[in-house]
Amino acid sequence: MAALSGGTAGLLDQLITKKFSVPATYRNLLWKLLLGIVPVHIDSHQFVMVQRHKEYNDLIHALQVMRIIDLHTTKPQTFLAMWLLQTGKLKYDTNIQIEHGFVVIAQTLLQLFEDDTDVYWMAKGFYGIVEQFKPDIPKLEVGMLNSTPLNTWFEYCFAGIINETALAKIWDKLCGGGLLAKYVQIVLVVSAYWLVSILTVFINKTLLSTINLEAPLFITWYQCLTTVFICSIMKILHQYFPNSIQFPESQPFNTSVIKRVLPLSIMFTCMIATNNLCLKYVSVAFYYIGRSLTTTFNVIFTYMILGEKTSNKCIAFCILIIFGFFMGVDQENLAGSLSVSGTIFGIFGSLSLSLYSIYTKRILPHVNGEVWFSNNFTNKSNFSINS
Repeated sequence: MAALSGGTAGLLDQLITKKFSVPATYRNLLWKLLLGIVPVHIDSHQFVMVQRHKEYNDLIHALQVMRIIDLHTTKPQTFLAMWLLQTGKLKYDTNIQIEHGFVVIAQTLLQLFEDDTDVYWMAKGFYGIVEQFKPDIPKLEVGMLNSTPLNTWFEYCFAGIINETALAKIWDKLCGGGLLAKYVQIVLVVSAYWLVSILTVFINKTLLSTINLEAPLFITWYQCLTTVFICSIMKILHQYFPNSIQFPESQPFNTSVIKRVLPLSIMFTCMIATNNLCLKYVSVAFYYIGRSLTTTFNVIFTYMILGEKTSNKCIAFCILIIFGFFMGVDQENLAGSLSVSGTIFGIFGSLSLSLYSIYTKRILPHVNGEVWFSNNFTNKSNFSINS
């Protein structure tokens, strides 16, 4: 199982996208991997599934409080109500007893797997795939296909149309067929992040040193304002192009959530401010040396705050990073260009970035796992703090 969960893309391609079918023993694990329910790192599976289970129970409790479900509500109908609530589509007069594609998919999954939490998250994943190809269904309705109930078949993802054995093999292809596209998307996102990050560093350095703009906090304020503007544009575009651009429609924030997220906003402000102050006093090359301790702080605070241990190899590499940091400081000192203030701000920048990352991980379950919500609220708070 460890080999399958953390194995190579080539193995998954052979199992799913070619002539092979997924062995029934590993189907639960692989579907959760490919549908994004758990990460590829097996060491994180237990923690992630605990969070999934907590969110599952929170959704059921909320529906019971709202009297949407009761003891007589079937599991598939309960899962439908949970999905509607989580996606912001649940209305007071919503009838969850109607025949819905999500319900039929959940019924089939309940026959394949025993764990209700797994079934709900898989049903959500498969129905997400259904919603992606819904706009293409009219293109198929030509000639003889006009007389076939294509909308129903695709709405149900063929659940209830063919037997479970054949259906499981089709779903193997369905959730794995986009594996290459997922890898390409990840590569593009990471590359875009690197490009934007490096450009931001050079622009900030130009503003703070070359132009000598004595306003690092103003730059922080403007960056937060830009992010809020981008989030607002994304929300508007989602209203006009809901199938192409994804942005959460409902706001999960209340007084309790705001209290939890506000410290995250303060950490974010400290992170950006210390980064800009570090850039003001040091070169771009030494800036990355000054910020190199982030990984080390991540390991320390992950253990102290989340209680998660790391491997001995990782600890050894952290020691190597610390050695490299002091070597960089020593060489900068020998060159006569060492800035103590810049070095201190770099260390605090690494510290605040590490804390921000860890607390983001803790906050996400309280905002329905919506990164856009967290970023939008954090930047709005920072904009207010720096105003």
